[in-house]
Amino acid sequence: MNCIIAGTGKMALNIGLFYMKEGVNVLWISRSRDRIQEFKKKTSRKAGQIFAARAEYLSMDEPDCALKIKSFNPDLIIESTAEDLYQKQRTAEILTAIAGKDVPYLSNSSSFFPSDIHLECTGFHFFYPVELTGMVEIIFHDASKNTARTFLPEHARSVNLTPVLQEANSAFSINRLLLPLQAEAFRLLADGVSPERVNEISAHKLCNFGQIYLMESIGINTLFKAVTNYIKKFKLPADDYKILVDGLSGLAGTNAGACQNPIQRHFKTASAECDIQDKTEEAFFPLFVNNCVNFINQKYFTMHTVDAVCKNIFFADLKFSEVLAGEDLGMMIRVLSRMYEKTGLTYFNPEPVRNFAKM
Repeated sequence: MNCIIAGTGKMALNIGLFYMKEGVNVLWISRSRDRIQEFKKKTSRKAGQIFAARAEYLSMDEPDCALKIKSFNPDLIIESTAEDLYQKQRTAEILTAIAGKDVPYLSNSSSFFPSDIHLECTGFHFFYPVELTGMVEIIFHDASKNTARTFLPEHARSVNLTPVLQEANSAFSINRLLLPLQAEAFRLLADGVSPERVNEISAHKLCNFGQIYLMESIGINTLFKAVTNYIKKFKLPADDYKILVDGLSGLAGTNAGACQNPIQRHFKTASAECDIQDKTEEAFFPLFVNNCVNFINQKYFTMHTVDAVCKNIFFADLKFSEVLAGEDLGMMIRVLSRMYEKTGLTYFNPEPVRNFAKM
């Protein structure tokens, strides 16, 4: 099998090396000759150590680019460029015109609907690092062909990926599970709680790392674009996420957004001993459970999918269904109700867990 990967960033490299280890030949493509040469220098050693497949590199400004793409005979194309809609649209336009409509065109975008990128595009959203998470979110839309709906889940399984199938209304559900937790993290930071403390209390038995660590791992600029797109596309309550958007926008597009540990650097003067009123630290786990139950009720997920997400993406030691069966749902409802009354933030509304408890 032959796969073209458009992009030269961290995810493009990670996806390509993963595919090579699965025996898939990879052609990395960039729009810049200088960038692809620099990328080749950085990656050729790693790629050269994988004997199951070969690696090739190509710049889209080379005069014989189209000929080289056709001679590579791709079975699929995966775009993994920066979260810039125009750049993604332009890349899709060029590559689909060269490769033809019979070659599946996939985008690793974490926030743009595939239909916004190109009508021939299907979302194929990976989670870093691919070799550990082993999951891909496949996002279809109204114009998705039946052949794509059949082929892509089979393809994912053939390279040892667990496919999570989504439609436009449930797109990026795995990322969106964490939005209330990320907003709550920034609310505590604004109240003077230290990043270290927020990181500590936002980790729980279904998510083995704190939200500060997770947001910094994703990248502030990428996360800011994703959050603003989610709010717009899914018509989320803007007031609920204003503190998250404001916090990210203050860091995005600056050196702080690209530096290491930007949140911890920006809030380094916060007090580690700051009192957290009303046991707010209890809210992170109920928030996560509440959102999971809500998404299951809306049929974005099955319980089995949430089990897999907690294990593979959040590295939990227990299944969601196991934890839920052993939890005091009444305690969760009380915590969420108290926070809902105190803050007025609708993501604390305990109705999903309350309704689940009645079942």
